[in-house]
This record gives sequence, structure tokens and C-alpha cells, in this order.
Amino acid sequence: MSVAQRLGPVAVAVFVAGMLACSKSPQTEQQAGNDSHPAAAPAIAGYPVATAIGTKLCPHPAPCGDDCANVPYVENDCWTTAHGPAAANVVISASGNPQHSTNMLLCDSGPYALCFFSGPPDATGTGSANNALPCVVAEGADTASCSCQYYGSGVSFVDINGIRNQNAYYQAVNECGHDGAKCANMAVCGSGPKVSSASCAMPEASVCQYIREQNAELPDQSLVPGYDTISTFSLAMAKDYDMTNLPSCKGAYLGCMTAPCSFPEGVEAPKDGSVVQCDCPIARGEYQIGQSGADITCAIADGADGSRYLWSAARTVTHGDPEQRSDQ
Repeated sequence: MSVAQRLGPVAVAVFVAGMLACSKSPQTEQQAGNDSHPAAAPAIAGYPVATAIGTKLCPHPAPCGDDCANVPYVENDCWTTAHGPAAANVVISASGNPQHSTNMLLCDSGPYALCFFSGPPDATGTGSANNALPCVVAEGADTASCSCQYYGSGVSFVDINGIRNQNAYYQAVNECGHDGAKCANMAVCGSGPKVSSASCAMPEASVCQYIREQNAELPDQSLVPGYDTISTFSLAMAKDYDMTNLPSCKGAYLGCMTAPCSFPEGVEAPKDGSVVQCDCPIARGEYQIGQSGADITCAIADGADGSRYLWSAARTVTHGDPEQRSDQ
């Protein structure tokens, strides 16, 4: 299944209705889809972009029907929201704060990799012992190799819009709704180290199980076959990075949510805080860096050896203003 697969006329009409509920849509070629699949509504004149959107949105209903799971693995390259594909790491939050979004599904326990603070070749943040966490882009590549920190346990969160295993994405939508609100999520349950799906009396999404059981030798139980662990989001590193007044940027960035990661050669169980390598796809558009500070800028200078670096980042959008559309 490809991003060029067309939806029917009903789905296009659905998109138009959805656009009237969107407020912030970054002005790039990737940001012109539907942020949900509500009930069918009549088409509205004056939205020529609607037909183009129909060719990019993830097909609805799901091709895998009611039995979607993690296998067979299909790369999720269709648009999961109006603002771009899974690689764009879109979080929809009416407040503009991603920590208030039901999109962020709560996973009760690790292991996982944390890439949200990765990008430059030198260590950043406030901790004197912080690791250098570069994200290096090879010439002509559509992904980057990111150094990210590994954690063997603890609560983490998965952006439902950023699930890169397409069948697992559809399963999450079937279980949790397109916005994630039917499953344990950050907006309802909170983000502290002791929160859990049980503490807020909500079901955990199945994608969490695939991430916990990720194993390079066991593809049938993994989210992405052939890798050791998966990148999610947590606050495990927040004490060492200033997350106030996060910079907003525009251009190329890395969408590391659910990116697959590999342990260093010969290492079977890394220690918490040690570095693993994750393959993060390149996205383009408006984005927010996960840290602020005097030395934090949108563009990362190339290395002396010509190495190119990009930030691992995300894109938070809000609802409301239909005039902020990608066809303008």
C-alpha cells in the first residue's frame, strides 16, 4: 500500500469537514491531510486541496480489517494526520502543549530508547555528564543514525500518529480511536514515573506490548523486525535538559517516534542511560526541538569532516482556524 492510494469521495468529504476543526497546519508540502476520520459530512466548496489529500491519507477503513496486529510488517508511509505522515511525529493538542494530548499513549514499562534530545555532535543540556547524542545524516539518505539513550524499564509514551508499523498503527486506532483517547494516555493519566494504565483505569494499547517485547531475533513479537529496541518518549532525561520555551523551527528534522534501534555490537542488555543507535526518518516542515538554551539553534553546523546533523524533534499542532491550510 502506498501514499498514492486514493480514498473514495466520502472520505474526501470527511477530510473537508475535518479541516474546519484544525487551527495550525505548518505551511509545507507535507501538511495537507485529515487529522481524523469523523462521520461523513457534505463537501464544502473552496477547498481544492481536498482531492490531493485523499491520495495521501492512510486508507480508511484499514486494509487489515478488524484483525490488525504487528505482523506482517508494513512501513507506514501514508499520512496519519492532516499535517503529514507518521515520520512527521505530529501531536495534536488544543492547548499547544504535547503533554496535554491524548495522542501520547501511555506504556506501563520499558525497555525503550529516548531520542528526543538528540541532534548535535556535542553534548547539550545542563548535566555535566550528559552524553553526546549526534544524529548523522548520510549523503542522499532519507534517514539518519541517531545516538539515543536506552532505558530498561519505566513509563514511556507513544504518539499514535507516529507509529511506523502500519498494521500496528491501525490496531492502535481500532483500540484507542484516532486521537488515542480510549486508551491510557498522557493527557488523562499524567506523565510521572508512577503513573500506569491501571492507576487511571484505562487499557494499555497493544503497541506497548510490541515495544516491550522488541527483539532482533523474534520478529513475530516485535514492532519492527530485526532490531533490539524502539524509540519512544519519556521524561527520564528531563532533569538534564531545559524544556521551557522550546524553539520552533522550519525545515528538515528527524521523526524518531517508534524508530528502530540497535544495541552496540556484543552488548545484549545495555545499562540505563547508555547509548544505542536508532534509524530516524527525515521529515520536513515546522517542528519543535525538545530542549532550549543559549546554544540551541534550529540549524546545526556541519562537522569539520563534512558530517551533516539534524535535530530529533516533533510537530505539535492545534485545532480551530480553517484558514491556516497547506494550499495557501
